[in-house]
Amino acid sequence: MIGERELPPELQNQIIQYKQVEQQLQVLLQQKFNFELQVREIDQALEVLKDAKEDTPIYKSIGSLLIKANSRTEIVDELNNAKESINLKLTSIKKQEERLKEKYESLQKQLTESLQAFQKA
Repeated sequence: MIGERELPPELQNQIIQYKQVEQQLQVLLQQKFNFELQVREIDQALEVLKDAKEDTPIYKSIGSLLIKANSRTEIVDELNNAKESINLKLTSIKKQEERLKEKYESLQKQLTESLQAFQKA
């Protein structure tokens, strides 16, 4: 195996850049997963609200407190607004993910070519 000290600075920089993009992609994928999870939770809450009886008391979480909601409509509106906001963030993250994946694949190809050239030299 080739030690990093033996590599020319340009190749070391390519490796560093590749690792940075890889880390950025991992962080972005974690954020995407978290937002998708939040959307699923909101969908579940909306489903429960839809099936609940009209006179069932509904509470919402505010920090560490549970507060009785004024109306079912208020809660449904809040959940739908939250879902819309999260979906906008997801759209943005998916675009970023696409760009980062392209950059990652490009860097991977460049790095492979550079390492092969280095090994032949």
